[in-house]
Amino acid sequence: MNATIHQFRGKTYDPKALEELVAELIAAQDVRKVYEAAEIFALVSRGDYAHAEGQLKESYGRKLNTRQLQLAVNEARKAHAVAIKEEKRAQTQAAKAGTRRVEIKDVAPEDPRPRVCLNDRELVGLAGEIIGYLTICTESPLYQRDIYLVRVRAGVGGKHIIETIEEDKLSNIIAHTVVCYHVRVNEQGDAVATSSAPPRELVRFILAQRSWPFPRLEGIAQGPVVRPDGTVCAAPGYDAATALYCAPSPDFVMPELPAHPTQEDAKAARAFIEYVLQDVCFADRAGLANIIATALTVILRASIKGNVPLSLVDATRQGSAKTILASWALVAGTGLPLSEAAYTVPWTDSKEEQQKRLETALMDGATRIFVDNIRGVINLSALEDMLTLPTHACRRLGKSEQPVVSSRATWVFTGNGLRPSGDLYRRIYYIHLDAGMSRPEERDPRRYAIGDMEEYLSVPENRAKLLGAILTMYLAWHEAGRPSASEYIPFGSFQEWTNIMGGILEYAGVTGFLATHKQDKESADEDSEEWEPFLLTWHRLLGSDPIPVRKVAEMCGEEPKGELAQALPDYIYRDLGSLNKSMAVSLGNSLRNRNKRPYGKSGIRAERCGEDKHNNRVLWRVLLPEDDAPTPAPDPTPTPSSDEGHELRSPSSDTPSSDTPSSTGESTSDYAGQPWYRPASPDSPASQAMQWACGGDVMRAAGWLHSDKLRERFAAGGAVIRLTGQGDMNPAAFTAKLREMYTAGQWKAIRAIAQTLGADAAGVLGQTATSAATGGQP
Repeated sequence: MNATIHQFRGKTYDPKALEELVAELIAAQDVRKVYEAAEIFALVSRGDYAHAEGQLKESYGRKLNTRQLQLAVNEARKAHAVAIKEEKRAQTQAAKAGTRRVEIKDVAPEDPRPRVCLNDRELVGLAGEIIGYLTICTESPLYQRDIYLVRVRAGVGGKHIIETIEEDKLSNIIAHTVVCYHVRVNEQGDAVATSSAPPRELVRFILAQRSWPFPRLEGIAQGPVVRPDGTVCAAPGYDAATALYCAPSPDFVMPELPAHPTQEDAKAARAFIEYVLQDVCFADRAGLANIIATALTVILRASIKGNVPLSLVDATRQGSAKTILASWALVAGTGLPLSEAAYTVPWTDSKEEQQKRLETALMDGATRIFVDNIRGVINLSALEDMLTLPTHACRRLGKSEQPVVSSRATWVFTGNGLRPSGDLYRRIYYIHLDAGMSRPEERDPRRYAIGDMEEYLSVPENRAKLLGAILTMYLAWHEAGRPSASEYIPFGSFQEWTNIMGGILEYAGVTGFLATHKQDKESADEDSEEWEPFLLTWHRLLGSDPIPVRKVAEMCGEEPKGELAQALPDYIYRDLGSLNKSMAVSLGNSLRNRNKRPYGKSGIRAERCGEDKHNNRVLWRVLLPEDDAPTPAPDPTPTPSSDEGHELRSPSSDTPSSDTPSSTGESTSDYAGQPWYRPASPDSPASQAMQWACGGDVMRAAGWLHSDKLRERFAAGGAVIRLTGQGDMNPAAFTAKLREMYTAGQWKAIRAIAQTLGADAAGVLGQTATSAATGGQP
């Protein structure tokens, strides 16, 4: 092309030279050369350039970005005008100085990189030209991830990671992609072109755009991946269908697969997998099916649009080979050794540190995350979001930015007797191991069918066979039209994954998939195990009255060996130790996250029911399902009438047994050892008075639930009640006053008295009001 370029250096040019240049570019089919010719196109007329651009667009198609080419041509025209101006200036200075004119020569003429003149250029056009060259750069291709510019590079041990491009890195990439230069006039009046580093303003301007014409990148696949259309991608490099960068190891062996696998092929592949795993000490048949599902998930993750649950290999004893089994699943799904098949994250007891480690794995682009040998309780709320949300906002160390990255990874954890905390149990499926012996690590691997599993997986040919078996099971199911499983298996947020795995496994003859999932959820539900007995104890000791959390916390602190303190969930104490919170704050936060959530078979729940504005405290109450029994709506203007057919139990009387009949033939029962009041007719005046006095609750005399001293004093005639404007009143005067209010039909006043006395005395008022209405005595 150089011979052609020289024909454009003068003020005029030969149109045939332009035709030869276009023909040369079309024959080369190299987009990079088209962008390099932008400087030449800037020297021709706009009409001739438009004709040449049309020819190139017709030949190159979508490979040529005409907008970027136009920006480069426009900038080259400006640079050419500046160069002409500098040449004229140099000629003028040379004439005055009596020196000869020197031609401006190309910067680094042997360098194949395109050249960009920086003289008097606007940032917008200059950035567009630079980005145009970066899009065709193959040595260090760039990608866009969220609002960040990134690239893929090899990390420690050859493992590829995603690296965020910052200012210094982008400046280095631009310097290796193009030659930037300035044109200056020296003291002798000669125009001289000198190379220059990319200006800082230009680099910052490009980074600040937050949107570039680079491919979208979601993660790195160390092995082959299955695309959404069912095809398998194993070629190294970027795959546009999955937005993943494939980077298999040099010793990766792609297995030979049947062109059109049948169900018999799938069953043969399943039989080979069962042969390899026949010596694994699965606790049940579901363990074998679930670990095969894990291997399928590893390679099918990119083709599953929804979320996938966490695979947890759990053992009863150490040495049960849970790490080896998890390694088998990761190796079988990738054909790679474990060191390359997954991103291994060490576990720590610090929630903040563990969250940072998992977020670092996501930011590095990991698509398979392996956590081995977890101890105790998995108490990490951030992990719940990573498993159920397609993206996750990570925290970058030392910066306030929170990059949003894809969380479409496959998660494999191992541990002994693990307990998930919070809602994590609904996001897990188990592979249970039980060796049936106290020291399973002493088993002799020479007695196994395939010998030592670790040694077996270290052979590339064996890894290729396992990968081929997994792929054959999937491809046969896909070839058959992706039939659904005969039985529907519900799994919350992971239904698409469940349907796909269930269909593949059943088509290949694997039974037991998620067979123990329901039992696993019930046994792993730490909330139900700990919160149901705690709330039942709360309900039994404190009833269903609204009370502040601080009162419960103080009661636990005053009686650390009491029933309520002993029933308090364990992780309330864990939070106290790790977060340095008071018990009231920790318990309040836990209740807020569990507002109105029923627990266990009893269905008991805690719910927020307003605020104590005087003390600025939130009130909570604990309810059983029977506490929600509807009560008849009160008549705001009841008419006094005969009040026959109701039962009244005196406050001083002993609590009846549940089988004691009432005067209407109905039986009364006990609630927490206290009497109930049950009117024969909800429409009777006495019943309506009771509703007003107790705020609508006619089923319980609330005042007798927690006011034993008040009941004893009232029964002995020693209680003193003060009414507004009436002074102190003994029981007899109080009864007479209520009889007077009832006769006058002052229902609002009766209700106001109940609200003034509070919940503890509401039952006293209600029963006394009813007694006064019927002429009885308190």
